[in-house]
Parts: sequence; structure tokens; C-alpha cells
Amino acid sequence: MTIDDYIDLAMANRKFTSDRELGRALGFKGNPVNHWRTKRAWPADPTMIRLARMAGVDPIWALVELNIWRAQSTAVRNEYAALLRLVEKARGAAAAVLVAALALTALAAPYPETGSWAGDHSALSQHIQGAMPPMDRTGDAV
Repeated sequence: MTIDDYIDLAMANRKFTSDRELGRALGFKGNPVNHWRTKRAWPADPTMIRLARMAGVDPIWALVELNIWRAQSTAVRNEYAALLRLVEKARGAAAAVLVAALALTALAAPYPETGSWAGDHSALSQHIQGAMPPMDRTGDAV
């Protein structure tokens, strides 16, 4: 994303009609948003956090992008870009951990019909047997 994307998203989300209106909402008397659009200045870190939240973007992501934009050398920009890729990978890993935690939570929840816990294999077996009709070796109901 670019700084313009953050500005435009924040304005759309808040239904602002001008850069000046966004600037006031961010706590400014003048119009720094115009300076950001023209790349004459960059927002300070706390301002970027507020702008990212208004835009509906993760502030961590926004702070790394801000440092990429305002870096004065290609080497520094490349290091921040590498950091951004690490943040992206960490998000994927965090999502996988969250899904696993939710699955484990679901397995630990009691069955409403029996009040038994999924971890209690005998109760789980009884629950399954009670829910399914008796079957012969071919899988046909008897």
C-alpha cells in the first residue's frame, strides 16, 4: 500500500470529503495530509497508528510500511521490506495456531446431549454408538 491508500481508506471509512477533514480528525489544525500525499512530509509514528486504525489496517503493518517510505537509502528500505515479509509470515503462523487452538477448544467442550467431554473416549464412544443405528459388518443397518 501507499500513504495515499491509507488516506483514501481512512476517508472512505469515516466518510470524510476532504484531506483537511481527515487532518482535523487526526488532531491537526493545518493540512498535513496534503504534505503526505505530495511526499513533502511523512506522518509521525503515533499519527500513522491512528491513520491505520481509521483505514482498517493493522498498525504494525502500517508502521513498517511507513519506515519503508521514509527510509533514505535503498539498503534500509530493503531491510524494512524484509521485515514486512517476516510480519506477513508470522501472521500466517499465528492464524494456524489460532485455528489449532479453536479445534482443541472444540474437542474439549462437553457434548450437550450427554454432558460428557470429548477427551473421555468411553463417553465419546457411547455417544457415537447412541447416535448411530446398529450395523452389521457390511455397514448395513440391522
